[in-house]
Amino acid sequence: MRNRKLSDAKYTLKRRLFRHAFFTRVGSSCLICGDRDHSHLKCHRIDWMRHKPFDEMSISALSKENPEKYARLCYGCHYGVHWLHKNFGLDWLDILNLRDKK
Repeated sequence: MRNRKLSDAKYTLKRRLFRHAFFTRVGSSCLICGDRDHSHLKCHRIDWMRHKPFDEMSISALSKENPEKYARLCYGCHYGVHWLHKNFGLDWLDILNLRDKK
């Protein structure tokens, strides 16, 4: 039983480190406003497809994900991006163009 717990703990640590490396490749700040508070950042797929939460993904599932398909967004910008997509039909490039016109 002790070996099983140790094995589970090692796998959990390995998965947490793998997730951290994935998030680092996606970005360390909100793509829209630049917020760097990691407790407020989410990963958002830029093709609007649903995905399983990263906390629930196995290492093999996460290794198949392409970081270039994701963007880091704070909660406020994440809500705003969905609102623009739903109400105005803007795609990801349109939203980035709006951001650049500030």
